[in-house]
Amino acid sequence: TDFEVELPKSELHQSGSAARDLKVMVVVWDKSSGEHKELFRSGLVTFSYTPPHAQIDKVWLEHNVVRTGYYENSNTQYTYKVMRIHVDFVARGMLDKKVRVCAYFYGPEGSVMQAKSTAQAQYRTSNGQLTVQGISTATYENSRWSDFVLEIPNTEFSKGSNKVMVQIQDQEGNLLSVESKYAGFDVN
Repeated sequence: TDFEVELPKSELHQSGSAARDLKVMVVVWDKSSGEHKELFRSGLVTFSYTPPHAQIDKVWLEHNVVRTGYYENSNTQYTYKVMRIHVDFVARGMLDKKVRVCAYFYGPEGSVMQAKSTAQAQYRTSNGQLTVQGISTATYENSRWSDFVLEIPNTEFSKGSNKVMVQIQDQEGNLLSVESKYAGFDVN
C-alpha cells in the first residue's frame, strides 16, 4: 500500500534562485501503544529543487502619454499625462500564483523619492516611497510577460532628473528577481 506525504514548498526554506539537490528520509513510527516504536526508515532520497524566481529582460519608459478621464458624477471629460513603465520578464516556478511587478522611484542622486502628501495610497509604499505596482497570475510553470505595463500620473513626480527601478515579487512581497538597472527620466 502506498502512503503519500506532502511537504509544502514554502517549508523548504529556500533562498536564491539556484537549483539545488535536496535529500529526504522518511521514518514511520507506531505510537498506538503509547510508546514510540520505529517501524521503518528509508534511505536518503535525493531530488532537485529550483525555487520560484523571475528574470527581468528589459524595462523601457513611455513619457507624457495622454489619458482621458471623467469627473466623478459628471460626463465632463478631462485629460492628464502619465508615464508608462513597460517590463519584459519571465517568472519561473509560479504556476497559478500571483506575481507583483513593482516600480520604485528615486531622485537624481539615488535617494528615495517620497510620495507627495496628496498621493493616492496606490502610489505609496508603507514607508512613503513613490511606487506603482501591478499584479498578474502566472498561467504556466514558466510564464513570460513581454510587455507588462504600469502607469503613473506625471503629477506624482518631483521636477528634475529622476530614476525608476523595477523588481518582481511574489504575493507576500518576497523578491523573485534581481532589481532592474535604473532607468532615468526628466520631469519639467
